[in-house]
Amino acid sequence: MTRHRNPASQRRLLASLLSLGVMSALAAIAPLAALSAAPKPGVVISVTAATSVPSIGWSEPPASAAQDFAAHCAMCHGETGKGDGPASYLLFPKPRDFTAGVYRFKSTYNEAPPTRADLDRSIRNGIARTAMPPFGGVLTDEQIGSLIDYVLSLNARGWPAEAPATVTIPPQPEFTADLIDQGRRVFVAMGCAPCHGDTGRGDGPSAEGLLDANDYPLPPADFTTGVFKAGRTGEDLYRTVLIGVPGTPMPSFQSAMDANINVEGVAEGTDMVWAMVAYIESLIEPREKEGTPAGATISAAGSTRPEMLADPFDAGWNDVPPTTVSLQPLWQRRHATRSIDVRALRQRDRIVFCLEWADATVNGSETLSTATDAVGLMFSLTPEIPSLTMGLAQKDAPSIVNLWQWKASRQIDADAGERQDIDVLSEDQPVDMYPFKKGELVAGPLTEHDSTYITAWGAGNPQSDPALMKRPVLCMNAAGFGSTTIAPPEDQNVDGVGRWSDGVWRVVFVRDLHSHHEGDVDFATQQRVPIAFAVWDGAAMDRNGTKLISGWHWLDLGR
Repeated sequence: MTRHRNPASQRRLLASLLSLGVMSALAAIAPLAALSAAPKPGVVISVTAATSVPSIGWSEPPASAAQDFAAHCAMCHGETGKGDGPASYLLFPKPRDFTAGVYRFKSTYNEAPPTRADLDRSIRNGIARTAMPPFGGVLTDEQIGSLIDYVLSLNARGWPAEAPATVTIPPQPEFTADLIDQGRRVFVAMGCAPCHGDTGRGDGPSAEGLLDANDYPLPPADFTTGVFKAGRTGEDLYRTVLIGVPGTPMPSFQSAMDANINVEGVAEGTDMVWAMVAYIESLIEPREKEGTPAGATISAAGSTRPEMLADPFDAGWNDVPPTTVSLQPLWQRRHATRSIDVRALRQRDRIVFCLEWADATVNGSETLSTATDAVGLMFSLTPEIPSLTMGLAQKDAPSIVNLWQWKASRQIDADAGERQDIDVLSEDQPVDMYPFKKGELVAGPLTEHDSTYITAWGAGNPQSDPALMKRPVLCMNAAGFGSTTIAPPEDQNVDGVGRWSDGVWRVVFVRDLHSHHEGDVDFATQQRVPIAFAVWDGAAMDRNGTKLISGWHWLDLGR
């Protein structure tokens, strides 16, 4: 039988988080608290139902739509949909302002409203290269449909009564070498190279100065990555090329089609848009595999091989089928790890995870000028899907999450049995002498120091607690930004080990199925557990809220 935590227990844990919550600069998994715009701990989101409804076929959204918007959308898009939610300062590109009624990825022309299918695609699949997560397989079709109505009702200007004209996409032709060459000629003739570059890498001479309608920098797409905001299919690319992207420098190709422009070397009757799509597809370079955006089922296999718990590269892991989950950056970057392989198993009374992702370099130091590689898991404490922004401090029904984070820097400390000091992290750097330290003045374990002179430890930062120094994994809880709280040493019950080999990190997490700690997810009583993932790339200076995230998925414990 599945045990549901009662609301009183959730509220009690929330009160503990908000009163004892360590600010995110210390917890190192929440957003950058050092920024002046950071929200206060325990941001409470309350959204009232929208009142103005489009008159072109959409329905009055039910009251439940406002609740779903508050739970899953308002932290980024804001209570009233202006794109000014508490998380918006952490995100780039910025969240859409629904009140303006301008949508970029749609099948209608100019400023016409999107179709329901357009918004369904964005909500269900997310938007690649942005922080907009996918909700397909997580929210029901009814919830997604209600959110579409609710979002459309937020347009302050209202919608026209007439149904908008939509793009007609002809059948996709065979992408032959000849069609690709014709597409290259169209690419050059239509002036695509100044922005996208001669080889489609987004490095043209005009690329650096491009701005969107809100004066935010907008680098052009790098076609070689195969990652496109409007979607990856041929039809998605055709639609984008034909109508452009409203609110951006990406123009519509429709006027050229209407004018029957001739391009030298392009045969009469050739669909120049499909030719362009064929050329764009030809530029895509082989890269790591893509994963499931959201709603994947991660099944826990059975195993009796104990070596797997201590060695991420033990041969036994190769017999456990991985579930590949896609990742997307909260802050746009040209190149990023695109997916993570997740393996899960039950071994007697324990749950074990092995996470694997590509990383060309090892980054294991964490200073003001360096960042460490890291990976994290996030679990809901109930079968319900919480806000992806690390839970939410709702007044009556707080959604609290359980977080596990492994860091390469902590792994190095754990392997060495002592904290990396300045003389280890930076060669030829002066080393402080501590006159109140026991033993050697510039060496020895942290516990020989007087905490008064070790600033972070003396200030109560649990990251610097000597009792946690040998733990590469820390267990935490959160109910929204700024409320991340590291469990005390006696409640740290997640073991782990990470190793890097040939451009790949593998990290194993181990915990008992059952836990008596109120803030821990209890695997012994739940059949399906909502689970999400995050990766920090030290080489890209990822830390805190600058990271790669997944959507929500399901852990199936096989009962």
